[in-house]
Amino acid sequence: MMFTRRNGLHCVPGDFCIDPVRSTHTAVITHGHSDHARRGMQHYITHKHTAPILRHRLGNNINVTELEYDQQIKLGDAWISLHPAGHVIGSAQVRVEHQGEVWVCTGDYKRDSDPIAAPFQPIVCDTFVTECTFGLPIYQWPDMQLVMRDVHAWWQQNILSGRTSVIHVYPLGKAQRLLCALDQSIGTVYVDDSIHATNQVIVNTGIPVPQYSRLPVATADGLVLTSAGGSANTQHGPNGNVNTLHGPNTRLSLATASGWNVSQKRFDSNGARGFVVSDHADWPTLIQTVKDVNCSRVIAMHGDTSAFVKFLRQQNTEAFDISEILTE
Repeated sequence: MMFTRRNGLHCVPGDFCIDPVRSTHTAVITHGHSDHARRGMQHYITHKHTAPILRHRLGNNINVTELEYDQQIKLGDAWISLHPAGHVIGSAQVRVEHQGEVWVCTGDYKRDSDPIAAPFQPIVCDTFVTECTFGLPIYQWPDMQLVMRDVHAWWQQNILSGRTSVIHVYPLGKAQRLLCALDQSIGTVYVDDSIHATNQVIVNTGIPVPQYSRLPVATADGLVLTSAGGSANTQHGPNGNVNTLHGPNTRLSLATASGWNVSQKRFDSNGARGFVVSDHADWPTLIQTVKDVNCSRVIAMHGDTSAFVKFLRQQNTEAFDISEILTE
């Protein structure tokens, strides 16, 4: 095998790791989320739009090699290149070639439209190592336009009810996707400090982000995007709370934007509304992508792998959970 599971995914002929979980000398990073990009690597290799995210999160003194999509470099005896994954800005699949054999490791990916992330590019390969975060048939994403219609109706109703709308999102990816999709003729969109800082990093790459306001809230028609967790008593913003024209005791209407909302009730135990918005592939997309890359072997990792592997085997595709085929 070209790879082992040592320290994430370790490429033996190239002697590098993809999204390593512990310190190593050469780390190829698929994207800037903290479960894929960690501190302590001697050398990071990533897409040029992920590099500033890494510096923002890990420090300006890290050693980073920035690559364009489709640019090939040689590491040890292997050739690697990065290709769009569609997950978040700069997200990349890693194509690895050694002695005519090609592996593609997706990292996290989606194939839905996203104005901030480059569209997913299927790469033909021998072995396809795919994420499987939502690898169950229940996970099938609704049309984003229909989701945003519900978001806008909820927001408008909250304005009529004298409530400030608050949606909890990831500061990298989900926040920008919603910013691009929100109809700001309804009211004023606010973001917290973490999202604002991430937006500034993105804007500095040359990719525009829609205008917004920063906390504290100063209008009665506000919708807040925040990366803070918690309940209706969650504090937001640099001054510790959400302030509106109604004063510090304003009522909030909470929501989440997540693929997990498919399998949860419309409102959670805290009364938060759940909108189905995901930056990952859903069940039909996982299946279609395996067909598109025309691979001879699939290795599934991250999340619900067993149902996906079982389905592929029933379709006469050679498929494995990563623990079944790659040694430590």
